[in-house]
Amino acid sequence: LALYEAVLRVAKDSSPPEHRLRTPSENDEDVLLESPYGSLPTERSNDLITVVRNTVMYDVIFPKLSRCLSQFKPSSSLVDAATGELQAISPHSWILPWLPHLDYKSMLPNLLTDIRRKLRGILAFLSRAFGAGRDEICFESSVKALAPWFGILDERSLQSLASDVITPRLGRYL
Repeated sequence: LALYEAVLRVAKDSSPPEHRLRTPSENDEDVLLESPYGSLPTERSNDLITVVRNTVMYDVIFPKLSRCLSQFKPSSSLVDAATGELQAISPHSWILPWLPHLDYKSMLPNLLTDIRRKLRGILAFLSRAFGAGRDEICFESSVKALAPWFGILDERSLQSLASDVITPRLGRYL
């Protein structure tokens, strides 16, 4: 994330200041023909930031996040067996920092669908990992797994996840 933000800063610093930007006019034609690179800054130089952002997001970040999310499988290293604390390998720790940058219409909905599926798998894993007699730790771990996603996933998705996995176990517990 820090590298991505540094690359965007460099792209912004490499762009000419906005007050110097102007579009070439017909009188500038001879000047533009003399230099193959065009000596006058135009609005296109502001596109450098957009090009860098889009290229890095579409070609590097989004594919890597998608691949890591699809390869993620809940395991015993996901949660501390004694306390029920989620470890740093939980998807929220490496996806949530990128969400402000994933403001592309095609990226976020696809990623959120995969996140819902993985959360369902995490909750099912926690339910299996904490067998009979460890219900309270299971409930606490399940809430901790869902908590980072409040405000990101819609209420209906979170309610569905809780009612499909947590509520049946809560009914048996009570």
